[in-house]
Amino acid sequence: MSSEPDWFFTILSLLFAGFWIFVTLIPFALLIFIIVYAVRVIKRMEHRAEERLSIQRESLSLQREQMELSRQPNSAAFTTPEEPL
Repeated sequence: MSSEPDWFFTILSLLFAGFWIFVTLIPFALLIFIIVYAVRVIKRMEHRAEERLSIQRESLSLQREQMELSRQPNSAAFTTPEEPL
């Protein structure tokens, strides 16, 4: 009969250890998960901002080229079409 209480206390201690892990370690794991997720989201936002900035720079350079081309006199642009007789 003395072995029955030993099993009871063993099971009780295992349940207490499981409860302790659930109460203490799982919140820390969730906190770490949230921090890692936030860092990934911030890195993704930074990457998208860099892409947008490079697209804006490219667009500005194309606009400058277009402005320079429109300022240059084009001989074909200043000719008047001949009227039929």
